[in-house]
Amino acid sequence: MTVPERGGGLVGQIGLGAVRFFLSGNKIFTRAEVSEKSVAKTSPIEFFNQVKAEARKIVWPTGRETMMTAFMVVLMTGTLGIFFFGIDSLFGWIVKMLLGLATGQ
Repeated sequence: MTVPERGGGLVGQIGLGAVRFFLSGNKIFTRAEVSEKSVAKTSPIEFFNQVKAEARKIVWPTGRETMMTAFMVVLMTGTLGIFFFGIDSLFGWIVKMLLGLATGQ
């Protein structure tokens, strides 16, 4: 198993080095060794065959699962909308009261 190259400064490089160290069975690889191992040569035809094979593994949700998920999204969105409206109204009322006290009205 190889780890892809990524930027990210010193902390990212140290973390990436630690991951490589543990994944390699405690052997330290140079950057050239890692890049040589991570390059896989596949033909375009083989690539598309692999894509088709992976696409066949997709399990689509049933109509019932889709409807239940959509219902839950609408329910939670509405519930959170009402909740935040109530909190906003409460804080608005508190601010009005404090401003009224500050101005003497």
